[in-house]
Amino acid sequence: MIGFSVANILVSQASGYASTFINLKVDSEIKNDIFAKMLVTDWESLTDYHTGDLVTRWSSDASNISSGILNWIPNLIIYTFRFISALAIVLYYDPTFALFALLGIPFSALLSKPLLKRMRDNNQRSAAMNVKLYGFNQEAFSNIQTIKAFDLIHFYIDKLKSLQTDYINMRLDFQKMSILTSILMSVISFIVSYICYGWESIVYGAMPSVMEP
Repeated sequence: MIGFSVANILVSQASGYASTFINLKVDSEIKNDIFAKMLVTDWESLTDYHTGDLVTRWSSDASNISSGILNWIPNLIIYTFRFISALAIVLYYDPTFALFALLGIPFSALLSKPLLKRMRDNNQRSAAMNVKLYGFNQEAFSNIQTIKAFDLIHFYIDKLKSLQTDYINMRLDFQKMSILTSILMSVISFIVSYICYGWESIVYGAMPSVMEP
């Protein structure tokens, strides 16, 4: 047990270091590729975008892409292996329990489609809102002397509050959808679990005990 514990600590630290190294490496390569493409793009095409938009796409979007690539594939492999292993164990002991567990898959599939669509829309809206906030802050800080000279301080403060309110409302709207989906998925999980409990009590509770004479 001591050996396994020490090995677990060492492997966890080594895997964490390797994951960080790979994440930084992939993130840097993606950013370098995007930066190079921005530099060779004709000026007329770049003028359609605010400088805050370009910086945000280069920094945060590139990091999101690299993080998604490095997390999605390992998680897919891990959870697929867990599902197959758990299903094999259940089938070995009682295939009926596996049938009850699979009953929740159609409901999960029906709920996952609108949720994924909402998540994609929310990510796009969040990215657009981050661009607006970053561009607004960059413009305000770059022209702070002009803002003071023309007494536009209250205008910029109100504008920032308006953008922040829109961002908060957007995130809360998505959070409400996530809460509703989580509740429905939990209810389905409870139903499947209690069906299994009921079936177990009916089938195995009716069997004679091996301890009876």
